[in-house]
Amino acid sequence: MTGFLIDVDHFADYALRRARPGSTRRLLLLGHGWEYVAPLAVAERRWLGRSTRGSLTLGYVVHLLIDQLTNDTRHPFSYLLTYRAARRFDASLFGHSDEDHAWQDASPRGLLRWL
Repeated sequence: MTGFLIDVDHFADYALRRARPGSTRRLLLLGHGWEYVAPLAVAERRWLGRSTRGSLTLGYVVHLLIDQLTNDTRHPFSYLLTYRAARRFDASLFGHSDEDHAWQDASPRGLLRWL
């Protein structure tokens, strides 16, 4: 569940880009951050205990690992929210060209192609 839901943050970035088409390239990806792992693990353990056995945290970590290893990033810390914030969420941390971010300019129907 968490391994899938983490990507909901792409819709927020898509909506922000559509609302301000002439704006400079920013990519928030607020759900993608290694900083969330420890709080998620503590919350899962405290509120769900043995019923999930850490699977929510594991799903989140696996998603981040796959993204970290397979996505085109310009820096190894690109999946640290604090690192991105210090660089004003510059989209160039992810990908090397505008083509890497073309999904943000797609029509709502065209967005399905990217998903």
